[in-house]
Amino acid sequence: MSFFIPNRVKPENEKFYQITQRAYRFGLFHIGLVFGFYLLDIPEMMWFNLLISVPSFGLALALNRLGRHQLAFAIAFFELYVHQVLGTYYLGWSIGFQYFLVYLAGLSFFNPTWSRKFQVAVLVLIGITFSVLYLFFQNGVYTLPPALVDSFFLSGAITAILVLTLLINRYSVSGYQAEEALKKANDELGEKNKRIEHQHEQILSSISYAERIQKAVIPVGQLLEQRFEDHFISFKPRDIVSGDFYWFGERDGKTIIICADCTGHGVPGAFMSMLGITLIEDVIMQQGLLAPEEILERLREGIKKSFRQNEQQDGMDASVCVFDHEQRELTFAGANNGVFLLRNDELMELKPVKNPVGHYLKERPFTAELLSLEAGDQIYLYTDGYIDQFGGPEDRKFNRKQMKTVLLANSHLPMAEQQVAFERSMESWQAETPQTDDCTLIGVRV
Repeated sequence: MSFFIPNRVKPENEKFYQITQRAYRFGLFHIGLVFGFYLLDIPEMMWFNLLISVPSFGLALALNRLGRHQLAFAIAFFELYVHQVLGTYYLGWSIGFQYFLVYLAGLSFFNPTWSRKFQVAVLVLIGITFSVLYLFFQNGVYTLPPALVDSFFLSGAITAILVLTLLINRYSVSGYQAEEALKKANDELGEKNKRIEHQHEQILSSISYAERIQKAVIPVGQLLEQRFEDHFISFKPRDIVSGDFYWFGERDGKTIIICADCTGHGVPGAFMSMLGITLIEDVIMQQGLLAPEEILERLREGIKKSFRQNEQQDGMDASVCVFDHEQRELTFAGANNGVFLLRNDELMELKPVKNPVGHYLKERPFTAELLSLEAGDQIYLYTDGYIDQFGGPEDRKFNRKQMKTVLLANSHLPMAEQQVAFERSMESWQAETPQTDDCTLIGVRV
């Protein structure tokens, strides 16, 4: 028998609605008991069925259609409980009404919204009721002929067995369907996992290949070794590929060191870094520009042209240092990235222009700073990855001040040992906190 499902019945309640609606319609047949108890001259049960039972199931039908499934179920359940108690009280134990309490016990577990504690409480109530009826109400108020008692008992027993059978079948079918659905879902999930794993392997393979390309274009430290015997490069991408990059070059007797932090990290940052390296190679090695501020201006023009005035966050922060070894001079220009200069146990900061290399609403020209170098001067180029790394007991940023403190505390060590000491300090600070960003720190001693 199919049912029209009202709009107020939610999809997840449709099955519960269909089953209970059949039960409530069946409950309307209590109208037949009205006539039966009238003919048997048992007015209490006649009036109960007329005024309570039939209206209760009618109300349950209406409430169920309105989506008030729990209230409808509670009304019908209460009617059935009271009906069996009154039937046993007035007609006696031998009539068999008390056995309907057995299927009520099973019915209490049919409602999935009833909590386990409430279901157990109902079960205890039914057990107590059954015991009280057995101990104190063996004989009813009315005495029926033995043949009629047997008929009542037989029909009641058959009904109780049928209802219990239907409940057991319902639970069995539901369990089987749930098991099959779970098995199907697990199979589908397994297939999806295999596809995801395959896609993940392909993505990792592509990213690993991109890593090899990025490593190939980022210069090795041979040039630094030739010009700066004492140096280090601490380069720690957050992911396989990095948005940070550095570049070394030499032209006209001058050494150029660039340390840059591109927008984003991972694959997007790596693409930007590749663009940055390509532009730097063109600006310095092809166009021959050696003034740091001009290098940054040409980079800005190149990035803006490449992105055709895209959103302002596309770009990079960079510091450019040009070393004139003959004149023992350092010319510096920075775009949001500064440089530390350590001289005579004093750490100074060369300030950048507060503009990125890229599109920016309040664009300012880049400027350079010229310094004379002394033997033993130490220069540190960096990105903000180490500075912004969260950690410590209060899970806060490492910050610029703490970075200066660590560099100054280890400045007496050779550069390679400074790198080890600095990275150990960062590892201790970071502990179990995930790496926040790509991290780069380059140190050279003049």
